[in-house]
Amino acid sequence: TGGGSGGSSAIGPFGITSCQPAFEVACKPPIEFVNGDPDGRGKVFTNVITDVTKTEQDIACVVCSMLYRIPEEIPANKHPKKIRIVLDDHRGVAQAGGDTIQFDLTYINGYANASAADTKQEMLGVLQHETVHLYQNYGTGGTGEGEADLVRTRMGYYPRSRWRKGGSWKNAYTDSGFFYSWLTGPCSFHAENYPQH
Repeated sequence: TGGGSGGSSAIGPFGITSCQPAFEVACKPPIEFVNGDPDGRGKVFTNVITDVTKTEQDIACVVCSMLYRIPEEIPANKHPKKIRIVLDDHRGVAQAGGDTIQFDLTYINGYANASAADTKQEMLGVLQHETVHLYQNYGTGGTGEGEADLVRTRMGYYPRSRWRKGGSWKNAYTDSGFFYSWLTGPCSFHAENYPQH
């Protein structure tokens, strides 16, 4: 269900895409899940994310595994002791800060008629992106949002249809995320490569 593989220590030919053993304890905090509309719009989320705790713990561990080499590198103010996921009405898609991810119910409900695979990819993608914000040193919009979309891209939670040519690496979200992924090199979800000299 989540991005991690429950402690697999293997690093594949395309980089880290699993929870690394060093982060098994450090980055799997307790999860508090608040569904503001469990029988309505929030059901779109829980239909595809059936085990929110395990999924988010796996996502958090993968995020740490990709952002840091060892747990001691995680800044104290970017190391949540628990993670709250709140499905509510706040306009937009999602936002994160401190120990909380807010995910908008109206946005979630926009996937009510989508395939289960597309819905799951988007729900996991948004969680992956927002979880990066809980653990990262944000920097500017281009670096902070780009790094979050880099992790999302490397995990396969970013639909290829959103990637476009052009833009600037300083732009937030897709442009910088795709550029960082291109710099990192090919992965299972991003075959493009730059010439090696």
